[in-house]
Amino acid sequence: MEQNSLFLSKAEALKPRLNLRTVIQNKPAKPMKKGDVLCLDFQEHLVGTVRIRFGFSGSHPDAPAWLRLKFAERALELEENVESYHGWISASWVQQEQVHIYTIPSQLELPHRYAFRYIQLEVLDISSKYMLTVESVECTACSSADENRLQPYHNADKELEKIDRIACRTLHDCMQSVFEDGPKRDRRLWMGDLRLQAMANYQTYRQNDLVKRCLYLFAGSTLPGGRVGAGIFVEPSVEVDDTVMFDYSLFFAVALEEYLQETDDTEALSDLYDVAMQQIEMSIRMCEETPEGGLLLTKDAAKDAFIDWTENLDKRAAAQAVLIFALRYGRRLA
Repeated sequence: MEQNSLFLSKAEALKPRLNLRTVIQNKPAKPMKKGDVLCLDFQEHLVGTVRIRFGFSGSHPDAPAWLRLKFAERALELEENVESYHGWISASWVQQEQVHIYTIPSQLELPHRYAFRYIQLEVLDISSKYMLTVESVECTACSSADENRLQPYHNADKELEKIDRIACRTLHDCMQSVFEDGPKRDRRLWMGDLRLQAMANYQTYRQNDLVKRCLYLFAGSTLPGGRVGAGIFVEPSVEVDDTVMFDYSLFFAVALEEYLQETDDTEALSDLYDVAMQQIEMSIRMCEETPEGGLLLTKDAAKDAFIDWTENLDKRAAAQAVLIFALRYGRRLA
């Protein structure tokens, strides 16, 4: 890993303030005994931290309450059994917690951030002398997106208006201290996602400093030799992901040129131009000369391209197209 302290300090200076909003569920729920399940629907997708206030009925609690909490974006997720999952993505991303509540009444403040619409609370065990009551559930939702900057979209086709609202909410929930690829899983900055999110941002929230921050993070923490990594971790400190993707490195030049089209930011051009050109130059060195005098990407280089999830896909032609695409943007940068 190679780090540029100047670029990282500029990225830190652009770190946005998170806008916080409190959403409360305080509908009375019947007292709960062992085996009982309570499901709460917040009626909207939220990203944030959760607090639950517990009470009791019956005798004074003489043993802790043992609970399982599930957080889900879709109701269907609540029926899934994490123990039966054997996919290649870690099951640790499943939003489930088991907790013991030793003091009742009390408030449980969960330490993690969740992405959800539904919360399911199941009593795994409890003393027979009392029943647990849920007095209120509160979420502090967070995003760096400013809803006051969002321009309304109008269309005679109301379905398109609804799709636009959902799309903007998706972008809103991904706008945290960086453009996260998703606030539920991965929760970090990826180059391919950044470019698409930035393009959507230019038409919606127009918080271009967040785009600039992300570009400086990529330039400030690179792989050995200066190659822009596919992703960036920002916690506990900035560190480039060791994942290498041919197309994602090239997208740095593309995203920078598109950012400049929106902002005319000469500071960013001066700082980041060499990094962008370096990605193109390194990619050209991965080509071999054809009998006709052209340049063709080698098969080995193309294997590092993301392009698509399909296994055993021949990506050479698509990766070659990405290189040509990036060259056009690099020419405009120059």
